[in-house]
Amino acid sequence: MPAAAPRPRLDRSGRSRLMFRIRPQRGSHVSTFLWILLGVLYLAALIMLGVATLRRGHPVLFFVGIFFPILWIVGALIEPAPRAAGTA
Repeated sequence: MPAAAPRPRLDRSGRSRLMFRIRPQRGSHVSTFLWILLGVLYLAALIMLGVATLRRGHPVLFFVGIFFPILWIVGALIEPAPRAAGTA
């Protein structure tokens, strides 16, 4: 009859101690920093494009662009509305 495999030791909560031995990889801090940096740059670009869309006189594109940010790029690149062009 084969010998049974040893049972893993459990901590107070009943979980295996083996779960706590897994360590994150060395590059994980750098990866986290890069994701945060890219997120900040993305938000800064969206804010700049949103403000540019508003300044060019496209408030509908701005408000719809909150849900579809591609519209902020469109609003920042197309011609200003006649009303906004007259104030510049």
